[in-house]
Amino acid sequence: MDVRGPREALDLLIDGNMRFASGECEHPNTDTDHVTRMSIENQRPFAAVLTCADSRVPVERVFDRGVGDLFVVRVAGNVCEIAEAASLEFAATALGCPLIVVMGHTQCGAVAAACSHERHSDVLEILLDPIRRVAREQEESGDQGEPLVDRVLRANVHRSMGDLVQESPVIARLQREGALAIVPAIYDLATGVVCWLEA
Repeated sequence: MDVRGPREALDLLIDGNMRFASGECEHPNTDTDHVTRMSIENQRPFAAVLTCADSRVPVERVFDRGVGDLFVVRVAGNVCEIAEAASLEFAATALGCPLIVVMGHTQCGAVAAACSHERHSDVLEILLDPIRRVAREQEESGDQGEPLVDRVLRANVHRSMGDLVQESPVIARLQREGALAIVPAIYDLATGVVCWLEA
C-alpha cells in the first residue's frame, strides 16, 4: 500500500483503531482476490509494528487492516534486541515503511513478571532482563503516584524505542532525516483502544 509519509501512515492506524474499538470494522484487504494478489506481488506494508506476543493483541485486527498492510514483529514484552531491530530495519529500508509503532499493552505478563521479585527459568530471565532494568529504575525513582506496573509498562515502550535506534544506526539516521517516524503506544485489552504516547 502506497502512503506519502509517516503522518499518513499514522492516520491510517488511528482511523482503523477507532473503527475496531467502536465495532465498525471494514476489514480492508482481506478478500480472497487480494490475498492471491499479495502472493504474487511484492509486499508493501505502510507501517511496521513492534509489539508483544500476547494472543489478546491481534495487531491487524486492532488497526482494522488486512493482508500485506502491516509488518509485525512480536516478542514477549515488546523488547527490542538485535533480531527485532534487524527485522524493523528491513521493513524500513527494503520495504519502505515510513512508520514504526512500538506498542505495549495493559495486563502484560512480561511486565508484571519483571516487576515481581520471582525468578524464572534461565531463558525467561534473559528475556525479562531489559524490562527488569526498567522496573528497577522506576522503583528507584520514588514516584508513588501510580502503580509500578503501569509506570514500567510505559517506560518499557520508550526503552524499546531507544534500544531500536541504538541497535540500528540505519533506523536512527532515517528518523533524524524525517523519512521514518517511531511512535510509542499502549493497547488497552479491555477497550480495544490504542493510546498514543508522547515520543
